[in-house]
Amino acid sequence: MHKVGITLPNGVVPVEGGLVLEWARRAEEASFSSLAMPDRLTYTNFEPLVTLAAATGATSRIRIVSQSVIAPLRPAPLFAKQVATLAALAQGRLTLGVCVGGRQTDYEAVGVPWKERDNILDAQLEFLKSLSEPADEQALGPRLDPNLEILIGGARTRGTARLVKYGDGYISGGTKPEIFRYEVMATKGAWEAAGKPGTPRIVAGTWFASTDAVRKQADANLERYFVQGAPPDPIRHWPMTGRTEVTEGLLEFFELGADEVILFPPVAELSELEWLAELVAELPTPAPA
Repeated sequence: MHKVGITLPNGVVPVEGGLVLEWARRAEEASFSSLAMPDRLTYTNFEPLVTLAAATGATSRIRIVSQSVIAPLRPAPLFAKQVATLAALAQGRLTLGVCVGGRQTDYEAVGVPWKERDNILDAQLEFLKSLSEPADEQALGPRLDPNLEILIGGARTRGTARLVKYGDGYISGGTKPEIFRYEVMATKGAWEAAGKPGTPRIVAGTWFASTDAVRKQADANLERYFVQGAPPDPIRHWPMTGRTEVTEGLLEFFELGADEVILFPPVAELSELEWLAELVAELPTPAPA
């Protein structure tokens, strides 16, 4: 069965706490493979790690994914403690997706140098690894689940180097299939060149809308969401719309190498979640590898 996840409706403001929790419960009931959450700071959305913790408490089976937390906005010890705590609460269900983000305004808001973002993230991941070893009770903790899955966002040279050193795979979002194809090639190429065993896990992500009418509302919401920065037009994938386009789009991402596709709802309506759940249930069974 193809793995299709869905994000919480955190990019559609104003965000309502009750809707987020109900969304989490229904996503689990609908058998989505994962429940995800994007990140940004200078926007009136919810903080992702706090919200994923709430979603963890509202569910019991569905995988919890940060897609992707902009780690350098947080001090390394605090970030490590937050992740270790969430991993413990999720009891093996957490996938940590991390990235440096693409909005300079987020960095300005917390006084973190934009040009240092890559160095900071590398140092954070190194620090995070240190929590997987048992420590004195007076040291920083809790202990990090040593089996925590970590996915790295960003297919640049620095990102792929980070992936083979710290990650279990790659997590993408909002890019066209032809760009995703490049991301898959870059990820697998770096993995093989580094002599890593097995294959990297690869997760794609994009937007969806059930109808043309919903698509118009979705486009308006995304235009507001992208005011402070967006993927450039040549690589940005606008919402797949309607049953045929969404089905074909999902199958294309899987054919290009995605192990899972996580869809973002640009309209915060439970009817969109239910519509997508029905579509996913009718996807053709993948051929044996």
